[in-house]
Amino acid sequence: MKLCHVATVDLSIRFLINNLLLYIKERGWDVHAAASPGEYVPVIEGEGISFHQVPFTRRMAPFSDLISLVTLIRLFRSEKFDVVHVHTPKGSFIGSLAAFITRTPVRFYTIHGFYFHPDMPAYKARFYRFFEFLTSRFVDHAFTVNREDRATAIRLGYYPEERITYLGGGIDLSQFIPFERSSSRRAEIRRSIGFTTGDRIVGFIGRLVKEKGLVELFKAYKSLKERMPNLRLLIVGPMDPDKGDAISPSIASHMGVEDVVFAGMRLDVPDMLSVMDVFVLPSYREGFPQSLMEASAMGIPVVTTNVRGCREAVEEGRTGIIVPVRDSSCLAEAIHTILTNPVLARRMGEAGRRKALAEFDERLKFPIIQNAYLKMMGMPSEV
Repeated sequence: MKLCHVATVDLSIRFLINNLLLYIKERGWDVHAAASPGEYVPVIEGEGISFHQVPFTRRMAPFSDLISLVTLIRLFRSEKFDVVHVHTPKGSFIGSLAAFITRTPVRFYTIHGFYFHPDMPAYKARFYRFFEFLTSRFVDHAFTVNREDRATAIRLGYYPEERITYLGGGIDLSQFIPFERSSSRRAEIRRSIGFTTGDRIVGFIGRLVKEKGLVELFKAYKSLKERMPNLRLLIVGPMDPDKGDAISPSIASHMGVEDVVFAGMRLDVPDMLSVMDVFVLPSYREGFPQSLMEASAMGIPVVTTNVRGCREAVEEGRTGIIVPVRDSSCLAEAIHTILTNPVLARRMGEAGRRKALAEFDERLKFPIIQNAYLKMMGMPSEV
């Protein structure tokens, strides 16, 4: 049986669905991936996954998008996949359309968070809703990573209940084991980044774009520095220049924010999390954030915004604090509350770890996906 997963960029294949592909490959499937190529292609191919280069761009570019569509149509006709599974906004629409045109027998879509949200201008929301509607016409079944998106998809008439399944978020828990807070390893990592033992570290992991709430985080951090001189801010993640709301490190300087460490893209995420006293994700929009699951798995208390996905990943007052979107004052107070209450912080971190163990194990999701493929193909499910 031949399977192809489609995403916009190779980074998504590597860090979002790589382990799922390996799980299915181990069960005898011929597994392929298609995306715009980048530095992670050798790693993907090194694990035995056939990678096909598709010239996706992340911007709206009709001519380039047409080339992407034609490339996928040719790929699907040549390889004759039994199943095509699409991800990410652009990859999902173009990939599902190509699979529909080539009459791929089984077509799946994982909704990693609808792009439209309540704070978006109405004309933009209508635009993205239209493309989600079209995508729903091209696929046989969809998964959602949060419950609210499933309810929204049903309410808007994209899918009947039997064609859309809540999957939830998942991570490789074996990679996220809490460090002892006083461990020499943790102190060594802190020193390697440029922090001292007495520093209190606020951490963020994600793409450097405005919609991740970085402007509000810089404002909150600046106000807190006046009360907590030993406070430091650690920003982990890649710049995203293709996005119209891209943020560069220079923006922090322009805002008068000092002592910020921009660590860039890192593969040692558990090490980065281990040095943080509180993890912050003040996003405007999410699906089901990997970073919140990873922080909780590492026993780090979290602060996040009241948006779908985030409010499902965090239990208010138990594993972290949820604040209004775009409110730097509330964000600052939530961070201050955790940093000045060590008993609360420890309790939240421990509760977050328990939640991660109970709900965020990606190995529980993989059989659900594979059995959905088999059911759609009229084959018996695996145990």
